[in-house]
Amino acid sequence: MQNSIKPKLEELAQQHNIHILYACESGCRAWGSLRQIAIMMYVLFMFIRWISIWLLIILPHI
Repeated sequence: MQNSIKPKLEELAQQHNIHILYACESGCRAWGSLRQIAIMMYVLFMFIRWISIWLLIILPHI
């Protein structure tokens, strides 16, 4: 998994300005129910996105 997927995850992280916290392979390949050579790979990952916009709340004077 790491040889083919890790570079793609790094590319996605740079493109979308995210930080990937955890990634794992899921689906048939992960459970070993298919041959080693499978066409589709499923990868689940958790990420955080940095917010660069500050929100300003203005309260009316009472």
